[in-house]
Amino acid sequence: VPGFTVTAEVDYLNAGKFDDADFSNFTGADKKSSIGGILRFQRSF
Repeated sequence: VPGFTVTAEVDYLNAGKFDDADFSNFTGADKKSSIGGILRFQRSF
């Protein structure tokens, strides 16, 4: 389909130590190493 684009995005987080006092995590991940992804569908008119 002309003007239709599918984009795959992969995210990797290596948080290190979750027990550190100053640790900040905005992703919601609860493991030391986490992977996630998304498919984006775009259409231009």
